[in-house]
Amino acid sequence: MNFTTTLVFAGYISFSSLAFAREISLLDNAISILNTGQTEQAIVLFEKQRHEPEAMLYLAKIYMDSDLDEAEDWIEQALEVNLINAEVYYVLGIIMGRQASGSIFSALSYAEKSVNSFTKAVELQPDSIKYRKGLMQFHTSAPSIAGGDLDIAKVQIEKLRQLDPKAGLEAEIHYELSQDNDALADAFLQQTKRTYNDIPDFFLSSRHAPATQRILSGCI
Repeated sequence: MNFTTTLVFAGYISFSSLAFAREISLLDNAISILNTGQTEQAIVLFEKQRHEPEAMLYLAKIYMDSDLDEAEDWIEQALEVNLINAEVYYVLGIIMGRQASGSIFSALSYAEKSVNSFTKAVELQPDSIKYRKGLMQFHTSAPSIAGGDLDIAKVQIEKLRQLDPKAGLEAEIHYELSQDNDALADAFLQQTKRTYNDIPDFFLSSRHAPATQRILSGCI
């Protein structure tokens, strides 16, 4: 490689690095703006980076609270370019669950996509408490005809207990509430209060958790 070629090559690397840094900066800026609550401005910036997988994911998360069809479109685009991202599958599971909740003729199809997505997220990151909670909550909330399976839910509870005892107790409370076993749920809550008396927000969220929580309305 002669001197001229070396300069050209070095210049190419330099400009490529600058372009890459600029893309990261734009994405970080969009995320920062979103975190300040300026959703519309963030959407504009994310859409300017519509070919970036992370921008697609953020757009799906934003639209899932206002336009499920738009959210579904963005998350499917994100999945096409990143088949091994657990967060993409997790968000896909939530969106498909919400679509199932609001659909009549396609409810079972959406529910199947939802549970498959939650399952895939757990397969990709088996130590994620959030992903196991998502899978557990689907199985405690969905009827068996839509793929709900209480045995699978119990497996997730045990896995959560192994990963984090507090998360395991929270899962136990959710499970018992979902089955309308309020006495057992309260017993687990009392156990949690004795063990984790330094985490009041956990008790508050557990005490006021609705007995019929539904993952089909989901949350990130």
